[in-house]
Amino acid sequence: MSQPASQKVLNRFNRVRVLSQLREHEAFVLRRPGGRRADLRMWDLREGVLNGMRLDEIELTGANLSGCPCRKSSFDSASLNCAVLENADFTGASLRRTDLRGALVIGTCFNGADLTGADFRRSAVGFVTKDGGWSEIRNNNGTYAAEFRNCSLKGARLDDANLKDANFAGANLSGASLAGATLGNANFDGAILMGVNLEHLRLPPEKFRSAILDPGAEQHGKLPDIRERIHCYEQFIASGGARGSRPSFDGLDLRLARQDFAGRRLTGINLTGACAIGVDFSHCELQGARFDGADLRDAWFTGADLRGASFRDAKLSHADFRDAKLDNLSLSSGRHVITDLTGAELSGTLLRVGDAA
Repeated sequence: MSQPASQKVLNRFNRVRVLSQLREHEAFVLRRPGGRRADLRMWDLREGVLNGMRLDEIELTGANLSGCPCRKSSFDSASLNCAVLENADFTGASLRRTDLRGALVIGTCFNGADLTGADFRRSAVGFVTKDGGWSEIRNNNGTYAAEFRNCSLKGARLDDANLKDANFAGANLSGASLAGATLGNANFDGAILMGVNLEHLRLPPEKFRSAILDPGAEQHGKLPDIRERIHCYEQFIASGGARGSRPSFDGLDLRLARQDFAGRRLTGINLTGACAIGVDFSHCELQGARFDGADLRDAWFTGADLRGASFRDAKLSHADFRDAKLDNLSLSSGRHVITDLTGAELSGTLLRVGDAA
């Protein structure tokens, strides 16, 4: 997205003014005395917190809500035309019939959001620049199509939404509903479409060639072997190599074993190139583990010990690392092994980490 030279003309965040307008707006939504529709177009709201608010019909055209928490708020019939929503959190929010044309939604979280009837058609917004000229926000490719790259849209309802030319590359659409949506020329490269009724999408099969679909019979048949590998590996580590074995998980599809890793001692495990979308690694001992090139979108690493682990070029969008240990690993030889996130995709990733041991 190109930044207009006029970005400085955005209204700066003013907590008192914003809260006053939002209180009046909630009264407007509830049709109470003293209510008035808030007009926050072109406002810079990056320091705001909009969780749990009734913001139906609010005017937010061109506003900057980057990283803004908007969990469980209602934006029904609101105008978010060309708003900047990068990495904002709309978990559980209602955006029914919301005008989202031209909005920038890279890395935005829409977990469980209701986007029924939302409009993502192309549009542009103009700014007056410092020298009196005219500038526009555009996506990287110069168009105004909706960008859902690496967004989390799990369980979202996009029924009847206008999503022509939308880019869902890398997005997580697990369990989403798109019945009746307009999807002509939409891009689903690398998108997660588990639990999605593909017939509702009314698109040719080649559109989903690189998408992640539901595990098939082959993956189900391999599940017992994967569970046995996990057991053998944990025995090997716990016994110092006296029992079990050290099998590789390189390139395996581990999605069906998503509940089988949590809390285990798996130091130095090799999951290079594995597909581990949504897998629960919480509270695991994973010091020195290799996750290079693995697909770890929406995976859980809460409380895990990941000192010295390697995530080079891994897909980590919306993975949860809260309270995980991600500092360097100190060896008895005095050598230090760094925790490597070089080239990893981190859109929407929770990286609040715990203290080193």
